[in-house]
Amino acid sequence: MIMNPFSTSSRARERFLEAILQSAIEYAIISVDLDHKATTWNEGVRRILGWDEAEVIGEPIGVIFTPADRETGVPLREMTADLAEGHADDERWHIRKDGSLFWASGQLMALRSDDGELEGFLKILRDRTEQRENEQQQRVLMHEQSVSMSDCSN
Repeated sequence: MIMNPFSTSSRARERFLEAILQSAIEYAIISVDLDHKATTWNEGVRRILGWDEAEVIGEPIGVIFTPADRETGVPLREMTADLAEGHADDERWHIRKDGSLFWASGQLMALRSDDGELEGFLKILRDRTEQRENEQQQRVLMHEQSVSMSDCSN
């Protein structure tokens, strides 16, 4: 049975929306306040990044960016681009709790109150490491085939 959250109490609707958020385990979904600190964190973040929600809530979101990206101000640039364009898309390396890197496709969106005031941001990431590695392998194979065909014609 599918619940219609719009015909129930606001508390039931909140529980329904929370269930949706926590069910999106293939996506890391993080909300961030105006001080760039994590305010919510879904199960996908634990699976992809390795941190439990309690470890990160209230902490700066920069922890998921590589040291090089933090040094060059990438998190702040993403937020600035989001405000200018309505969202910020990116594909870049991010860092897990254990220090390992993964290639992520992500989007950042502003979170606004009902009256349009900026309240924070929503960051959504998907681990694309395997797809990126497959694409790189295909490029290498295509290059090798091209070189091989070129050698044969000489």
